[in-house]
Amino acid sequence: MNREIKFRAWDNDRKQFVPQGEIVFSNYGDNNIEVHPNDQSYIGDTCHNGEPQRGRFSIQQFTGLLDKNGKEIYEGDICKAYQTLYETPSPLTVQIIYNAEFARFEPVQFWKSQNKWLSLSGEFKSNYDFEIIGNIYESPIEQATTWNETSPVKRQ
Repeated sequence: MNREIKFRAWDNDRKQFVPQGEIVFSNYGDNNIEVHPNDQSYIGDTCHNGEPQRGRFSIQQFTGLLDKNGKEIYEGDICKAYQTLYETPSPLTVQIIYNAEFARFEPVQFWKSQNKWLSLSGEFKSNYDFEIIGNIYESPIEQATTWNETSPVKRQ
């Protein structure tokens, strides 16, 4: 299976995605990732000059999948998931995550009534069409929480 390995970087200081960035992975003993943007808007910025920027950037990986409009789906994207098994689709709002335990990307939905995340992993592209409606930085899910690596995920 061949798929393109791509990343995007969110700049926590500027509150925007890095345009045309070059991501440099450096290990400082604490698994920090350094990002050195290759864009004119960053010339003169401390990150462009090679100074350590620990915690400034958040990295997200491309899932290898496209939404129903042909847009690339990245971890951290917020999507509408339209069920394809029914004549009248009833969309769910999901967050795309990387589950390190199973080494895969998964759409998850937070169930407020049960205070837990529900994974739709077995149905990622088989029973749903996805449409990107935002991401966790620019348009967070209208919920009290977003998923993180310590959030328990219930399997269907």
